Amino acid sequence: MIKKQLFILSPNDLETLEILNILKKLKKERNDIDYIVTHQAVPTWEGLEEHIKKLIINKSGLRQYMVVSYNGSKELDENIDYGEFIYNKDTKYQAYKKGKYNILGVNLEEVEYSTIYGIELQGTPLKDCINIDYHNYDNDERYNTLTSLEQLAKILNFNLSFEQKLICANSKGYIFGMKELCKKYSLSDEVIDFKIREIRRKDRTAQGITAEDYEKGKTANFEAKDGLLFVKMIGNKCATVTDRCNNYEYELKKGILIYCYSEENNEVFEINYYGPFEICSQLKNKFSSGKLSGNEKIGNFKLPLDKTEFNIQNQNGFTQLKNDIISIVNNFNK
Repeated sequence: MIKKQLFILSPNDLETLEILNILKKLKKERNDIDYIVTHQAVPTWEGLEEHIKKLIINKSGLRQYMVVSYNGSKELDENIDYGEFIYNKDTKYQAYKKGKYNILGVNLEEVEYSTIYGIELQGTPLKDCINIDYHNYDNDERYNTLTSLEQLAKILNFNLSFEQKLICANSKGYIFGMKELCKKYSLSDEVIDFKIREIRRKDRTAQGITAEDYEKGKTANFEAKDGLLFVKMIGNKCATVTDRCNNYEYELKKGILIYCYSEENNEVFEINYYGPFEICSQLKNKFSSGKLSGNEKIGNFKLPLDKTEFNIQNQNGFTQLKNDIISIVNNFNK
């Protein structure tokens, strides 16, 4: 039996979705690759489904490859983790429905793994597993000059296409990183603008942001002041507003500070800051309950607001909180 390399991931943005598509393609071409999708909103090692953990612990087991009907068509789905399948030894398969999938049959394969990778799974890796990541999380720095897709290309020895390089540039440097890459290829401004808009649209879709959500972003209020862009928006799907901030070129200044308002009571329930990762780290040091993510260039600091913790039961308390955040941003740039 050939030992395989196993990759575990949750495709929740454009880069991880592209990684999944690459693994699907390579698995058909090579017999040393396998992958499993974990269905977690925020993927973690600890939150992996039990049948995945069992494979990790044993480094071997039965994989289930199911024939499914999806929207009326039949296809072989090689990535069956929509719920733990109950194998019926007498009938060899049994019908199983989960979401839009109608599972018609099952093929089983004995597998053995040489190396197991977790792609952007937060938390402590399980037994002998290896992280593929480049983000920094709370108390967990995984900085890498290569994105997860670039690391995968190095591990599996394949070349990235221009579009895939553009996806990596988006992950590392957002709109500005993509601009830098496109300029190296001497593309026209019109082509650059088109490609960037397409990558951002695809990334929003991969994150579950609909066209309707994006339209709602038009209602946000933008105000640039002393190099810092202030945004007031309904909800917290921040890509619907950050993707509209290209003209402000905030990466050269102080960043974006987003106040997320509840549609129900018109109160701020979350504050997001996007900008230099060093500033995000300082905000995390000041407000320990916030969430930190990002890479060496651009970071995000997300602060869900607990009125008791931050003493913002009144407008004065909320104003003080905002001033504390703005002060940290401004002092960094002095």
